[in-house]
Amino acid sequence: MIAGAFVHCAATTWLKWGELIIDCGAVLDIPKQLVAGKALYGEVRHYFGPLEPWINAGLYALFEVSSQVIVGAGLTTAALTAWVVYRLTRLFLSRPGAALSAIAFIYVLAFARYHLNGSFNFIFPYTCSATYGTLAAVSSVYFLVRHTRKWRSGDFLLSCLLLALTALTKPEILFAAGLAHVAFLGMALHQAGRRGLAHLAAYALMLVPLVGIYGYFYWRLGPALIHDYLFTSTHAGVTKYSLERAGLADVQRSLKELGRSLGGLLLAAGVSAGAGWALHTYRRAMPAAAGAAPLLAALALSVLLVSGAVAYWLDTELTFRALPLLLATALAAMLILYGRRRALRPELSGHVVLFVFALASLARMPLRASAELYGFYQLVPGLAAFVVICLGCLPVAVSFGRPQVRPNVRGFASILLVAILAVHAYRSWQVYRQITRVISTPRGTMTILGGPYGAVLAEAVEYLRTLPRESEVVVVPEGAGLTFFAGLTNPLGIYTFLPVDFVGSYDDEGMVRRFAAADPEYVVFVPRDVREEGYKGFGIDYALPLARHILSCYEQVYKIGGRASIRVFHRRPAPPP
Repeated sequence: MIAGAFVHCAATTWLKWGELIIDCGAVLDIPKQLVAGKALYGEVRHYFGPLEPWINAGLYALFEVSSQVIVGAGLTTAALTAWVVYRLTRLFLSRPGAALSAIAFIYVLAFARYHLNGSFNFIFPYTCSATYGTLAAVSSVYFLVRHTRKWRSGDFLLSCLLLALTALTKPEILFAAGLAHVAFLGMALHQAGRRGLAHLAAYALMLVPLVGIYGYFYWRLGPALIHDYLFTSTHAGVTKYSLERAGLADVQRSLKELGRSLGGLLLAAGVSAGAGWALHTYRRAMPAAAGAAPLLAALALSVLLVSGAVAYWLDTELTFRALPLLLATALAAMLILYGRRRALRPELSGHVVLFVFALASLARMPLRASAELYGFYQLVPGLAAFVVICLGCLPVAVSFGRPQVRPNVRGFASILLVAILAVHAYRSWQVYRQITRVISTPRGTMTILGGPYGAVLAEAVEYLRTLPRESEVVVVPEGAGLTFFAGLTNPLGIYTFLPVDFVGSYDDEGMVRRFAAADPEYVVFVPRDVREEGYKGFGIDYALPLARHILSCYEQVYKIGGRASIRVFHRRPAPPP
C-alpha cells in the first residue's frame, strides 16, 4: 500500500517539482561550485549545516551535474522518510494504522503542492537540509523510542549517530529532535538511575565529531561562520515574514483560526467516536444472527460525509491549525499518567518522546501550523503523532475501559484520516494541473506554470543558452536556476540578494565589494516580489549601493516580457586609459 501510494504520487506529479526562480537555484548550484573546487561557506554562501552540500556534491561527482540528480535524491529521501514514519508509528499502532500514517505523509507532505511555488515538497525542496534533516531526525527518534521498549544499546547508539547528522542540517529540526532526547534523558535518569548515566557518556561521545567539523570551519572563518552563515537573520531573525508564518503577526486572527480548526476536528472526532459506540451498542442488543452490515455502512458513510465536509471547510490551511494544542493536551495527560502510574512508565516513555518531538517540531509555527509552505517538513512528526492520537489515544479515551469498543472507534477514526488525506490530495492536484510548460536543457528538465510569466521564463532560459558557455552570469535579486539550466556559471557564490541576505560582512558595502571582485560578464534582473519581507524591491528601498554599481557598470542588452519583464545587462567596455 505504501509503495503503491508512492508510485501513484510520483507518476501523477512527474517532474512538476521545484521552482525556477525562488530558492532552488542554490540547491542546484552550491554542489556544482563545490565540485569545481570552491570552499563551502567562505567562497560559497550557505545558511545551514554542511551535510546537504556534501551529499549533493558527492552525487554530482558520482553521476553528473543535473537537476535530475537532485530529483533522484529527493525521491530516495521521500521513500526512506515514508518507511521510517511507518516504522515509528508501528511502535504505537497496528500495521494498517502505521501504513496509513506513511501514506498520509506521502500525499499530504512529501509530494504535495498547495502553492504555485513548487519548492515546498520532499522531491525538489527549497533546501535539501530540510529533507535530509527530517529524515535523520525522525530516524533518530525511531531508534530512541525503540530503545525505551527494549533498552538495547545498539538502538541508542544509532539514535545518537542520527542526532549528530541532524545537527549538520537545519537548527529547528535539531531543536525538535534534541528536545525529544532531553525528555528521554530525564526519564532515563529517573527510571534507570546509574544506568541512565551511561546515556550521558554516549551524548558526550556524539559531540566529538560535531565539535571537530564545526571547529574546523570556525578555525578557517572565525566569527564570520556565525554572523555571515549559520546564524544569519535568514533563519534566526525575527522578521515580518517569520512572524507571519508563526501566526504572531496577528494573534487575534490566529486564535480565531485555531478555534475554528479545533471545533471542526472535535466535531469529526466526536462523530467517529459516537459511531463506534453506536455499532458496539447495536451488536450487544441484537441477536447474533442479526447482521450489522447495513448499520456499519450507514455509520461509515455518515463519518465520511461529516469528516469530508469538515476537512473541506477547514481546507489545507486550517486542518492542522489546532494540532499544537492537541499535542500539548495529549502530552500533559501522558505526563500525569507517567507520574501517577508507575507500572505504565516503560510504555509511556515512548509516547512522551514522540509527542515532545512532534510538539517541538511546530515551534516555528505555533499558531499557524499547516501542511502548506514550510509545513512540508516541520509537520512530519506532528502528522505521525496526529495519526497516533486518532487511531491510538482517541479509541482508548472514549472506550472507558471497554476494550471491545476500541476497534470500532479506531475504524471510524481511520475514515476521518482518509477524508483529511483526500482533501489535501485534491487541493494539491488542482495546483499541479496548472503546470503546462516544460524547460528542458542538458542540465535537466523542469516544468513551470503556463501563462505569460511562464513564457517569459522559458524565453529567458533560451536566450541565456545562446550566450557563450564560458559566460559568467549573476541573477538578482534571485534566480540562479536560470543560470544553471542555461549551462552558464555563477562566479559569485551568492544565490540570493534578498533583504535578509544583507547582514554581517555581506552588508551593502560587502556585497558591492564581492560583486566588483567577481566582475561577472552579465547580470540578469528578475521581478522577484520581496513584499513578504516588508520591502518594495531590489534597488528601490534596499540594496541601493549594489543596484547603483550594476547600473553604472552594465548596460541593458535584452528585455523579455512586458510589465513583469526580465532584463539582461552586459558589462560595459572598460574606458580607454
